[in-house]
Amino acid sequence: MNKKIILTTLVFVLLISIMIFASCNSLKDLGKQDPQIGEKEVTVFIGNDEYNVKTNANYLHELLIELSTKGEIVYEYSDGPYGASISKVNGLETSLTWNPYISIYHSIDDISLKDMSGYMDNITRNDTTFYPSGVGVESIPILSGEKYLLVEISY
Repeated sequence: MNKKIILTTLVFVLLISIMIFASCNSLKDLGKQDPQIGEKEVTVFIGNDEYNVKTNANYLHELLIELSTKGEIVYEYSDGPYGASISKVNGLETSLTWNPYISIYHSIDDISLKDMSGYMDNITRNDTTFYPSGVGVESIPILSGEKYLLVEISY
């Protein structure tokens, strides 16, 4: 009798898990916020370079592709099961040895978008506080008036 209850519970949990993951387009979409629709004005810092941009892009990844397509930046990435992974943006480059890597910060004061692990500190630049991103480049929403910072980090 006890085995029957355990087996039934496991099957139920498995079915619920399958339904949750099936409802997402992929793992990279879990927790992704709805975008702000329409034209937005944002500032993107890549290393020490500053780009003031008007865009209809919904997420940072789309904006970086847009800037790359226009020839304003160099942007290289690879797709994986959890979304895009930045390999190069302008002079910043990720190494296969994990040192250095490209880290994304943003000025969006939203706990669901911040890295709350405690391993990375906020960065202040030009009186703006940048929070380490807790989500990938494809999940960082472009919001009018916000700022985005990509830097090379070594540890």
